[in-house]
Amino acid sequence: ALKVEPDLAQAHYSLGTIQQSIGNPKAAIQSYRQAIELQPYFTDAHYRVASLLKLSGHMREALQHMEAAAIGGVPASNLYGMLL
Repeated sequence: ALKVEPDLAQAHYSLGTIQQSIGNPKAAIQSYRQAIELQPYFTDAHYRVASLLKLSGHMREALQHMEAAAIGGVPASNLYGMLL
């Protein structure tokens, strides 16, 4: 899908989920960021990148994405769990 439509945010997000599932968080972060760049209100991408950034020790940036996810409708209980 990315070769046909490189500006498709959902394709970058899907690639990120695959990269995350096979244990490549750096690549997944890049894919999620690309999805967000293409679609700034992509709530699920904000949530997933926040989770990976927190795990990699980038809490300040993770909090920014958590805020965007909250604005997009992610339940506070999910975000609170990420802070623990």
